[in-house]
Amino acid sequence: MNPQIDMEQFRLKEEETSKHQCASSKTSKVHKKFLRGPIPLNWLSKAAALGGKALHEGLALWLLSGLRRSKTVQLSGWALIVFGVRRHAGYRALKRLQDVGLVSVDQRAGRRPVVTILTNQMEDTD
Repeated sequence: MNPQIDMEQFRLKEEETSKHQCASSKTSKVHKKFLRGPIPLNWLSKAAALGGKALHEGLALWLLSGLRRSKTVQLSGWALIVFGVRRHAGYRALKRLQDVGLVSVDQRAGRRPVVTILTNQMEDTD
Protein backbone atom coordinates (compact mmCIF):
# COMPACT_ATOMS: atom_id res chain seq x y z
CA MET A 1 0.00 0.00 0.00
CA ASN A 2 1.23 3.39 -0.93
CA PRO A 3 -0.93 6.08 0.70
CA GLN A 4 -1.00 9.49 -0.96
CA ILE A 5 0.53 12.30 1.09
CA ASP A 6 -1.07 15.69 0.74
CA MET A 7 1.85 18.15 0.74
CA GLU A 8 -0.50 21.10 1.08
CA GLN A 9 -1.09 20.19 4.70
CA PHE A 10 2.55 21.09 5.44
CA ARG A 11 2.51 24.46 3.64
CA LEU A 12 2.54 27.51 5.93
CA LYS A 13 -0.42 29.82 5.62
CA GLU A 14 0.26 33.45 4.69
CA GLU A 15 -0.51 34.79 8.19
CA GLU A 16 1.91 32.26 9.70
CA THR A 17 4.76 33.27 7.40
CA SER A 18 4.37 36.97 8.21
CA LYS A 19 4.41 36.13 11.92
CA HIS A 20 7.73 34.28 11.51
CA GLN A 21 9.25 37.12 9.49
CA CYS A 22 8.41 39.66 12.22
CA ALA A 23 10.02 37.53 14.90
CA SER A 24 13.21 37.09 12.90
CA SER A 25 13.47 40.80 12.08
CA LYS A 26 13.72 41.61 15.80
CA THR A 27 16.78 39.42 16.24
CA SER A 28 18.35 40.50 12.96
CA LYS A 29 18.87 44.04 14.31
CA VAL A 30 21.57 42.68 16.61
CA HIS A 31 23.30 40.99 13.70
CA LYS A 32 23.29 44.18 11.62
CA LYS A 33 25.53 46.12 14.02
CA PHE A 34 29.17 46.50 13.06
CA LEU A 35 32.35 48.23 14.19
CA ARG A 36 32.77 51.59 12.53
CA GLY A 37 36.32 52.38 11.56
CA PRO A 38 38.96 53.15 10.92
CA ILE A 39 40.33 51.80 14.17
CA PRO A 40 44.08 52.39 14.48
CA LEU A 41 45.97 49.09 14.40
CA ASN A 42 48.43 50.44 16.97
CA TRP A 43 45.51 51.07 19.34
CA LEU A 44 44.25 47.52 18.91
CA SER A 45 47.66 45.92 19.30
CA LYS A 46 48.36 47.92 22.46
CA ALA A 47 45.01 46.84 23.91
CA ALA A 48 45.64 43.22 22.94
CA ALA A 49 49.04 43.26 24.66
CA LEU A 50 47.44 44.22 27.98
CA GLY A 51 45.90 40.79 28.39
CA GLY A 52 42.73 39.92 30.26
CA LYS A 53 39.64 41.44 28.73
CA ALA A 54 41.26 44.73 27.72
CA LEU A 55 40.91 44.11 23.99
CA HIS A 56 37.30 42.98 24.45
CA GLU A 57 36.54 46.12 26.43
CA GLY A 58 38.26 48.20 23.78
CA LEU A 59 36.14 46.64 21.05
CA ALA A 60 33.01 47.37 23.08
CA LEU A 61 34.12 51.01 23.35
CA TRP A 62 34.73 51.23 19.60
CA LEU A 63 31.29 49.70 18.98
CA LEU A 64 29.63 52.34 21.16
CA SER A 65 31.77 55.04 19.58
CA GLY A 66 30.58 54.04 16.12
CA LEU A 67 26.96 53.88 17.17
CA ARG A 68 27.12 57.28 18.90
CA ARG A 69 29.47 58.78 16.29
CA SER A 70 31.60 60.17 19.09
CA LYS A 71 34.91 59.22 20.73
CA THR A 72 33.29 59.94 24.12
CA VAL A 73 30.73 57.36 25.20
CA GLN A 74 28.97 56.23 28.32
CA LEU A 75 29.95 52.61 28.88
CA SER A 76 26.96 50.29 28.74
CA GLY A 77 26.49 46.79 30.05
CA TRP A 78 25.02 45.38 26.84
CA ALA A 79 28.11 46.36 24.84
CA LEU A 80 30.31 44.51 27.32
CA ILE A 81 28.03 41.48 27.23
CA VAL A 82 28.33 41.35 23.42
CA PHE A 83 32.10 40.91 23.83
CA GLY A 84 31.90 38.57 26.83
CA VAL A 85 33.13 41.01 29.48
CA ARG A 86 31.72 40.65 32.98
CA ARG A 87 31.41 43.58 35.35
CA HIS A 88 34.52 43.16 37.52
CA ALA A 89 36.68 42.10 34.58
CA GLY A 90 35.41 45.23 32.83
CA TYR A 91 36.60 47.43 35.71
CA ARG A 92 40.08 45.91 35.54
CA ALA A 93 40.23 46.15 31.75
CA LEU A 94 39.14 49.78 31.77
CA LYS A 95 41.85 50.56 34.32
CA ARG A 96 44.47 48.88 32.12
CA LEU A 97 43.34 50.82 29.05
CA GLN A 98 43.49 54.03 31.04
CA ASP A 99 46.93 53.27 32.51
CA VAL A 100 48.52 52.96 29.05
CA GLY A 101 46.79 56.05 27.69
CA LEU A 102 44.32 54.44 25.29
CA VAL A 103 41.31 55.97 27.05
CA SER A 104 40.46 58.62 29.59
CA VAL A 105 37.73 57.82 32.11
CA ASP A 106 35.36 60.08 34.01
CA GLN A 107 34.06 57.86 36.82
CA ARG A 108 31.46 59.10 39.28
CA ALA A 109 29.90 57.18 42.13
CA GLY A 110 26.65 55.49 41.15
CA ARG A 111 27.08 56.33 37.45
CA ARG A 112 28.33 54.42 34.45
CA PRO A 113 31.80 55.59 33.41
CA VAL A 114 32.11 58.13 30.61
CA VAL A 115 35.04 57.03 28.46
CA THR A 116 36.92 58.95 25.79
CA ILE A 117 38.92 56.91 23.29
CA LEU A 118 42.31 58.55 22.80
CA THR A 119 43.87 58.19 19.36
CA ASN A 120 46.09 61.27 19.02
CA GLN A 121 49.34 59.55 20.01
CA MET A 122 48.40 56.54 17.83
CA GLU A 123 48.67 58.53 14.59
CA ASP A 124 52.32 59.38 15.20
CA THR A 125 53.59 55.84 15.80
CA ASP A 126 53.60 53.02 13.24
